[in-house]
Amino acid sequence: MKIIITLIAFTLIISSCSKSDDSFIKEVPESFDIKIEIDGIFSVPRIHIGINSLVIKEWRHEDLPFTAEYTYITKGNEINNTACKCITISAWAYLSKINEMQTFKLYVDGNLVDSTSVTASARPDGTINPTRIEFVY
Repeated sequence: MKIIITLIAFTLIISSCSKSDDSFIKEVPESFDIKIEIDGIFSVPRIHIGINSLVIKEWRHEDLPFTAEYTYITKGNEINNTACKCITISAWAYLSKINEMQTFKLYVDGNLVDSTSVTASARPDGTINPTRIEFVY
């Protein structure tokens, strides 16, 4: 009788436990539709879109205003390769000495997820600073 009660208790314990913590991990979508818009004057030397800090798309010497769309097809390992277990979608625009950028917007799947309004130029030493906006999925 003790064996039957032990087996029943063991079965109840195992069936009540969660299979794994996978229920807390986000499902990675098949793709992200990414759009960036930059308003301003003159041109931008470089514009990047990045996934988890890895540049996936780059434009060079683009006149403002600038609009671009890019569809990122996920590989399925984007979340597993980060400490935060998330996907960071970001955009950078590099400002030159004569550039004046008024707005910089990032859209993901048709939704505005981040924006900034800046009027900036390079530092006096001539180095170029990127302006960055991002969305964490």
